[in-house]
Amino acid sequence: LEGSPLRATQRPPEYEVNEMDVALCYESVLPSRGGAETYLGDLSRRLAKDGHAVHLYACRWDAAALPPAMHFHRLDVPTGPRFLRPWRFAAACDEALKHARHDVTVGFDKTWGQDVLYPQGGLHAASRFHNLLKFRTAGERFTAAAGKLFDAASWSFGRLERKQYLGAKRPTVVVNSRMVRGHFERFLGASPDDVRVVHSAIDPLRFAADDRPKRRQAERDAWGVAPDEPVGLMVAMNYRLKGLDPLIRAAATLP
Repeated sequence: LEGSPLRATQRPPEYEVNEMDVALCYESVLPSRGGAETYLGDLSRRLAKDGHAVHLYACRWDAAALPPAMHFHRLDVPTGPRFLRPWRFAAACDEALKHARHDVTVGFDKTWGQDVLYPQGGLHAASRFHNLLKFRTAGERFTAAAGKLFDAASWSFGRLERKQYLGAKRPTVVVNSRMVRGHFERFLGASPDDVRVVHSAIDPLRFAADDRPKRRQAERDAWGVAPDEPVGLMVAMNYRLKGLDPLIRAAATLP
C-alpha cells in the first residue's frame, strides 16, 4: 500500500512503517463453507504472519480457522427479510468503525464506508443480467427480467450497490478479474483506472503434491474409471448459466 491513498490515519513514530492495523468486514466468516470466507481466512493468516494487526467485524465466525492473534468484533444484527439483511449489517459495521482507528478498512461484498471494497461475488447488476442467459429463448428471458421488477431483493441489492460505489465516499475498488472490472465499466460507468484487479491467490503448501498419483488412482478405482480414461471435473454453482448441459453434449461428440 506504499504511496496509495489508503492511509486514513498516521501511526505514532514508534511503529514500524511496514506494520498496519487492518480491519476486515464480512458478515459471516466460516471458512468451511468455502468461497469468500476461505479467502478471508487465508488473507487474515497472511496479514498476521507478516506482523500486521488484523481485526474482524462480523456477526459470526469460526475462530479455530482464523489466526490466534486476530481481534474479533461481534456485530449483533437483528434478523429479518433477506432483502434487508445486508443493509443492517453494513449499517452496524459503518457505525462500529466510526469509533475505531485503523490504518485501512476493507469491506467484502454488501457493505459500505470502508477504504477498500472487494466484491468477491461481483456486481449484483451484472449477475442479474447474466442470469438471464441461462434461459434458452428470448421470451423466457423477457419473462424472467419482468419478474425481477417485482423482486424486493433485486431492488434492494441494486440500490445498496449504488450506495457502495457511487456514494459520497468513493472506496478503492479491488476485483479478482478483468471481467468484473468490465462489469464496473458497463453497469456503473466506472473508469478502468478506478478499479484494481488482484487475481485470487492460493496457498501452494495447502496440498501435498507427492501423493497425487496415489490419490488419483484411489479416486479412479472408487468410480470404476480406467487409468487411461479421460475424466473432466466441473466445480461450480448455477449449472445452467455455466453451461454444463452443452458441455456434456459437446463432450459426447469428441473422438
